[in-house]
Amino acid sequence: MKTIKLPNRYGLSILLEHIKDNDWKLKIPPKNPYRIIGDNDNIRAVDPPGGPFIAVGDKIENKIVVNISNDGLLITLKDEFDN
Repeated sequence: MKTIKLPNRYGLSILLEHIKDNDWKLKIPPKNPYRIIGDNDNIRAVDPPGGPFIAVGDKIENKIVVNISNDGLLITLKDEFDN
């Protein structure tokens, strides 16, 4: 299974794990609170402890964040060059 290791200033292992198609699961170590920014029907960003702050429109490894689930843990990435 493909994973993307994200930078974290606290040294935590923050990962995106590929689920299927364009869907990725944000993996945060247990007992580490994280912030969700937005309304229930319009989540705009998620912020794990120590980062990285992930917002709709951000780029991660040549992919663009196009959606974040209500719990902040399912992130949809689209290839940067797809229309």
